[in-house]
Order: sequence, then structure tokens, then C-alpha cells
Amino acid sequence: MKALLRNSLITFITVMSISCIGNVKAYAENTKTVKFGGKKKNVTLYVGEKLNIKVKKYTSSSKKKKLVFKSNNKKVTVTKKGIIAAKKTGSAKVTVKAKNSNKKTIIKVKVKKAPKDKVVGLNYKVNWRYKKVKTYNSTDYIWNNGILTGVKKGAKPIYIKQKTTINSYKLSWLALDGADGYEVQRWHFVTDWDTKGHWETIKDTKKTSYKITDFAMNELAKIKIKAYNIVDGEKVYNNSSGTISIRTEASSTCYKEPLVNRWKSEEAFYLQNKVREKAGVDLLKWDEDLYTFACYRVEGRVKGYYKDHGWVDSMFDAFTNNIFDFGTNPLGENYYSSSKEKSAKDSIVAWQNSKGHYESMISKLIKFGAIAMGSGESYAVFTE
Repeated sequence: MKALLRNSLITFITVMSISCIGNVKAYAENTKTVKFGGKKKNVTLYVGEKLNIKVKKYTSSSKKKKLVFKSNNKKVTVTKKGIIAAKKTGSAKVTVKAKNSNKKTIIKVKVKKAPKDKVVGLNYKVNWRYKKVKTYNSTDYIWNNGILTGVKKGAKPIYIKQKTTINSYKLSWLALDGADGYEVQRWHFVTDWDTKGHWETIKDTKKTSYKITDFAMNELAKIKIKAYNIVDGEKVYNNSSGTISIRTEASSTCYKEPLVNRWKSEEAFYLQNKVREKAGVDLLKWDEDLYTFACYRVEGRVKGYYKDHGWVDSMFDAFTNNIFDFGTNPLGENYYSSSKEKSAKDSIVAWQNSKGHYESMISKLIKFGAIAMGSGESYAVFTE
């Protein structure tokens, strides 16, 4: 059995450098992108909600114009950065202009009363760690033939705050009148009993906020909130909030993540099943034993027990303990390597663009599998 596992498992191995985390994009109900100078946009908000306006195509020549946001009614306010806040029921027009330009964009905002059976206002804020950095006024530096050689005597240093790493992502939402508590739920892309995914409660709280501190780079998280009341000792749920999606991206700031990231592993497996579905073949079923084995393989690569597809016999025995039985017809393996940080989607796309990898991905012979991603490594194993 060990020889079969070593030499002939259907195995997809992806090597990634996952060591940093950076800026965040929100694809959520609280963000709207508008084209500068384009058609009027209509949005509806509940009292207390905020909307972040992102404006595209507002450059002129090589010089960027400064945008000016203005509301015509106090029922709706807007900040200099384009964050709209719904204060009272009614309607208002938010105008976006650029200095030295006749173009403008108008956003018509309608404000309604918050529903009594649904959480609204789901939003998030990125909390950064900072460090003090010493610098000087540009006139205090001494230059010699374009080379910085020192600082003028008596120059006073200036200390500024500089972002280093992300500390947490703080979710917040509006309180629902009469609610006894809230469940923060996150989408599981796949499990051993559900190939189409399900929502899992990651926090039960009476507060209207929650901090997430364990995101990895290039990770996708879908979050929603459910309010509930306690009736006769049982939870009675209200309608769910809208879903907010957070995708973390690469940057120069470093972030330490766990050895294996379950969420990213599930996302990769889910995306691979989408490829199989498009090809007209049956979806693979997630197997927990295979996932455990894949995690061992990731750990083995991280700790240097093997470099490519091989495995030192003593380490193989130590990691597997002869407890895995994956069937009788295992096949070959695929391997993918990249020096840049990759997401689950990047890995799947790379396999799709390789004839051999793609043929293995859509094989009709395999039925079960799992993927482990994390610590710069990704390993997927499949069997009949």
C-alpha cells in the first residue's frame, strides 16, 4: 500500500510562496463603482447604512484630478473620500465632480427604514499595525551628484506612522431591535458531506462587531450575519443579512499564516469541481482522510523531508502510521510551482492551461479527493 501511495496516487502538487498579506478589496453591498461622467446611478440604503463610492476613469492627460463629493440633502451625507451615510428616510442626490472639469456623476440615493427582521449595514474595516519612522524635510537632506550623503547639522527629525502588517478585519453591522444575539457565519466551499458548500457559524455574540485575525494572503471569505431570539430555550432566527466578500491580496508587508489554511484548501477544491462540472463529469467528493494525508505532505515539504514527489521511507511511515486506505486504483500526479504568491483560483487556472494537468483534473476515473494549501505549499490528492 505504501508503495502505491508513493508512486501512483492521483496527486496535484502546487508550490506557492504565501508569506505576505496586503490591501483588501471589498466586493460587497457596501461598495459601488461608478464611471466618472457616466449615467446617473440609483442606490437604496437603509437608515444607518454606509456606501463606499469608487470612481473609475477620472484622469485627464497625465494629471489626476481631485474629486469633490457633495450631497444636496442632510438626510444623506458624504465624506471627502466618497463614503455616503444614510441619516434619515427620504432621498438625495450626491454629485461627484473633478476640479477643472465640466464632467460630473450623479448618484440618486433613496433611504428607507431598516427592516425589523433582517440585519443590515454589514461592513468591515482593515486594522493595520504601524511603526514609527524617522525622516526629515526634503530641504534638510544633503545630496552630492544625485547621491544622498547625509543630513544638515541641526536638522530636526520628523516621525511618521507607517503601515506594517494587518492586525485584523473588524466586521460591524447595525443592531436589530429586540435581537438576543447574532451569529457570524462564514461560507464553507465544500465538506465531506456536502460538495456544494454550506454556512458555518464562526462566532456567536451579543455585540454588533467581530474581529477576524487569521486571514491568509489571497484568501476569499464570504461572511453574513444572522440575528436570533431565544424562545423557550431555543434559537429562533431572523432573515440573514446580505453577504460581504473579502479578498486579501499580495503586498510587501509580511503576514504569518498557519501551516495549512483549510478555507483556501476548500476554495481550490470547489473551483476544481467547477471545472469538472463544465467538462460534464461528476463532481469529486471531499475526503477527510485524504485531507489529513495532504496536510502531512505539506508539512513534509515545509520541513524538508522531500523536495519533489519522493518521500524518505522513515518519514513516510512516521507521517502516515499506516492508517490510510485510499482504494485500489490510484493513478499519476501533477506538479505546479511558482515563485509568486498565488490564490486558489490562480492554481486552478494554471492547471487548466496545461494539457496534462487539465486531463487529470477532468478524469472520469477519480471520485474522491482533497487539497491542502498553506505555508508556501499546496498539495492535492485524489483516488477512485
